[in-house]
Amino acid sequence: MESNKTQNRQRRRWPVALIFLAACTGLALLGLHTDSGLQMKTRLAQLFPVHQLETGSEDDHDHSGKEPHDTHDHGEAEKSGHEDHDHEAEERENADRLSLDDASLFNIGIKNESVLTLKLQEYRKSFRMPGIVREIPGRSINNIAAAVSGIVTGVSVKQGDALCPGGPLLEIRLTHEEAIQCQTDLITLLQKQDVIRMETERLASLAEGIVPKRQRELLLEKVSNDAAIQAQKNLLKIHGFTEKMIEENIVGKREAVTRLIVRVPEINENGIAVQTSEQHSSNGEKEHYQILEKLLVNKGDSVRLGDILCQISDLRTLQIEGKVFAANESIVNDAFLKQSPAAAIFADAVKTDSYQTIEQLKIARVDSFINQETQTVSCWINLPNRKLTLSDGKANSSNLSSCGEKTISWRFKPGQRCELAIGYETIKNCFVLPPEAIASDRSNAYLFELTGIREGKKVWTKKPVRILYRASDAVVVANDGTIRPGMKAASTGAEQLYTALGSGSGKLQSACEHDH
Repeated sequence: MESNKTQNRQRRRWPVALIFLAACTGLALLGLHTDSGLQMKTRLAQLFPVHQLETGSEDDHDHSGKEPHDTHDHGEAEKSGHEDHDHEAEERENADRLSLDDASLFNIGIKNESVLTLKLQEYRKSFRMPGIVREIPGRSINNIAAAVSGIVTGVSVKQGDALCPGGPLLEIRLTHEEAIQCQTDLITLLQKQDVIRMETERLASLAEGIVPKRQRELLLEKVSNDAAIQAQKNLLKIHGFTEKMIEENIVGKREAVTRLIVRVPEINENGIAVQTSEQHSSNGEKEHYQILEKLLVNKGDSVRLGDILCQISDLRTLQIEGKVFAANESIVNDAFLKQSPAAAIFADAVKTDSYQTIEQLKIARVDSFINQETQTVSCWINLPNRKLTLSDGKANSSNLSSCGEKTISWRFKPGQRCELAIGYETIKNCFVLPPEAIASDRSNAYLFELTGIREGKKVWTKKPVRILYRASDAVVVANDGTIRPGMKAASTGAEQLYTALGSGSGKLQSACEHDH
């Protein structure tokens, strides 16, 4: 019974299938005579209204046989604007531009002085090696030793003071037996000189020829006594007595000097300390400053002949020791023989991205041996130093001081590290920029040009560049037409600008963007 019912249902389905097949065939034939697929869909919708051929409901969006876009009225002016304006070109251009206000620029380190004008120049490639500032042995550091034995009764300077030649350092009360005996002998000889002079004058008043023998004896005695006096003066000078002290006190007053002032020596052209007088300290034209590095005695200390009293430094000229591996020694030797210019690059301790370069230096000498442990050779370059600050303090009220208290600081100091650059090749017709002016993205490099101001904000445009050479203090960019002389660009903060551009912060939008 069940099988009969199934067979009857299948027989009823065949007429329906045949009708559907005939309808599809008719529609296919009808589509051949139409000029548009849209008209075919419309006719299908009329024949089979219950089957929606479009995704949306016909009641929601009725085109009534028209083109879909005909129902959107943009207006003739808007249609004309779309035809004349290239959206894609403007979007591509704006993708490389961003505008930032002054506050944002300040936060990333770009100020008014951070904008540079590009110009073509030459750049000399250089061989780099580490360097360290050293003092010059025998010239930069001088020890002041006691020329007599005694007790320190006065100290007119303090550690760190700047010194001028002839200025007072210490006062010593003499206990040195040789210096005391020398003064006593000199006073005795001076008194004898007076007696000889008076006797000679007395005999000269007598008749001529009466006592010629006695006159000859007095003359010989005077010559011998004058020689002894000069010998005692020279001995006193060895013990630190100045010419003024000897003439005013011992010769003039016939008094022994009991206190001796130790003064700052003058350093001559050969770096040798010479004795100076107190008058020299007031000569401003020759005045140069040394620094009291160490004071080794205090008031009341007993010192002996030869004891070191203090240590002073003269840092007007220093030297840089550069270390190069033995395999690259030929580069240094060639630069030494040709006297090629070298440069010392010092990093700023406060601004870590700032460097100071001292150019036009020459290699003074190259060591004759190789360090067996490091396999390096040292080369030496003279470095002229300069005063960084000079402050005049309150003058010392003591009668020992004639220079006042001064403190100075030198720009370059022993132990300071740097980088030496020895030039060997020149790149011409290029742009030399600070490293902070270039932003890198893997194999690409960019700088940012200042192209104008829009709505009170500065507009920066990303420009691709070709890097010819990189150094720690400069980047050499090719003159290939991408950038041009006279262009204004950011000298710092390029990486931050590139990051802001990638994140969309400050990115320019198209001026004709609108909402459909």
